[in-house]
Amino acid sequence: MQTETSSPSELVLRVLRTSLHVGFAVLLAVGTIRLLASNPGGPTSYLALALAVVLAVIYLAGTVVEKRHSASGQGPDPQRFSMAWLALVTLLWVALSLLSADFSWLAFPLFFLHLHLLGPRHAIIAVTALTAVVVASQWWHSGGFSLPMLLGPMVGAVFAVVMGMAYGALYTEGVNQRLALAELRRTRVELAESQHQAGVLAERERLAREIHDTLAQGLSSIVLVSRAVKSALDAGNAGVVQDRLQTVQETASENLAEARRFVCGLTDPEESLVSSLERVCESTERRAAA
Repeated sequence: MQTETSSPSELVLRVLRTSLHVGFAVLLAVGTIRLLASNPGGPTSYLALALAVVLAVIYLAGTVVEKRHSASGQGPDPQRFSMAWLALVTLLWVALSLLSADFSWLAFPLFFLHLHLLGPRHAIIAVTALTAVVVASQWWHSGGFSLPMLLGPMVGAVFAVVMGMAYGALYTEGVNQRLALAELRRTRVELAESQHQAGVLAERERLAREIHDTLAQGLSSIVLVSRAVKSALDAGNAGVVQDRLQTVQETASENLAEARRFVCGLTDPEESLVSSLERVCESTERRAAA
């Protein structure tokens, strides 16, 4: 059983996708832990914890459905609800960012989600809006504005856009490779079927030619010799009748041997072309004389 090997681009995509999901989970967990540690027992902490759990469940459900559909084609098509899923994830993140600035850094993996699911123009607008939310969240919770609050999210956004473009190029290449591989397999199957059909037709033509050249001629000889036997019987020539019956018997035996060769697909490797021609000439001469 043949096993498929992943191309380098597919391996890179798999690593990037896994890193994105792991980074999202780690940043969400860190933000939740820091908020609970800084404000234990407060209503804001419980609300943030509930929103974080809902966000984690929704994010995990979307990634599992997408993975299952892409791997086996089973389950609902994620393309139908990808925009709603992305909007819900983004809104939950905005709500968490309003509760604590520690959740604002979840914007970095969200950059890649928007760049992957949206078109180029809408993705740039979405990344800009997410960057503005990060800056506003940190400004609001710190109580003052500083240049690093602006430069950090902007650098992260630019880096995410560049990486998203590279990811998109690799993703497109992977899709094209899968399509080309599927087309190659389909072509190989069609070629194998056409070759098999050509072989069947060639074998039928060979058998028809062999039957015409051997069995049909032998049966024709038997018919002609049988008529000669009838004529000899009418003339009362017992010697000729015996000779003709011997010819009929030999011809029938040869045809039976030829039929067995056809059925078994056997040939005599030790019989040369000269000996074969001699055997055919002797048989033809004997039948013609009869």
